[in-house]
Amino acid sequence: MYTRALESRSRLDLENINEVSENDLRYWTGLNHSQFEQLFQQVPSLHRQSVTPRTDLGIYLCKIRTGEPNTRLCTTFGLAKTTLRRKLHLARECLLADFVPVHIGLDHITRTEVISRNRILPIYIFGSNASSKPLIICDGTYLFVEKSSNFLFQRVSYSLHKYRNLIKPSLIVCADGHILDVIGPYAATTTDAAIMKQILQNHDQPIEDNPFHYFFEEGDVLILDRRFRDAIVSLEEHGYVAYLPPSKQRNETQLNSLQKRPTNHD
Repeated sequence: MYTRALESRSRLDLENINEVSENDLRYWTGLNHSQFEQLFQQVPSLHRQSVTPRTDLGIYLCKIRTGEPNTRLCTTFGLAKTTLRRKLHLARECLLADFVPVHIGLDHITRTEVISRNRILPIYIFGSNASSKPLIICDGTYLFVEKSSNFLFQRVSYSLHKYRNLIKPSLIVCADGHILDVIGPYAATTTDAAIMKQILQNHDQPIEDNPFHYFFEEGDVLILDRRFRDAIVSLEEHGYVAYLPPSKQRNETQLNSLQKRPTNHD
């Protein structure tokens, strides 16, 4: 009896979430009780497809929060491995169907809202015309992964820049830091310029169905770093205005005074 009580005490009972302490819930999921409930209410398909929806959501949050192996999560929640994998898959699919489209993607926001997120300093640097156009920052980021036993995946996921295995999502961000969309992920060997060209060409889909060109218009401002320099011609062909940091001239050791000074294009 004592052993059974000890085992039940060590398990997280998220179906009775009020019995879970605030510290334990935040440690495992990164959320407090109100935040967990708010997220839970935004995944209605999980309510319909699972008899333990809070547990399914909690297991997925624990997985992405802690990175614990499935074996430990099985012990924590008292589940078999196959059941745990099924719950992880279900929670992920329901979040992709219900939660993600409301918060990520070019359909979750309007151009007017994007323009309202422009800030005074970027407008000053890139000109007063930027105040009436979306001011967008595009850049790639890294998600580090373990070394794979699959040789082909190992090759495309190894970065000679970071000397690690990774994959590269590409982010489209407003001037105030609000994330508009996350595209990808791409192979570690894909450059930022190549990623931007694929986005402009809508990858393997018809270009007339490209959501990027549907949302953005000619004259919209894109702020990029030097790694996008090979994509500037493609961006300008579509009518976008791209800004890159100035580069040093050949045989120079630093930027000159005019290059260092912000220029107002008013």
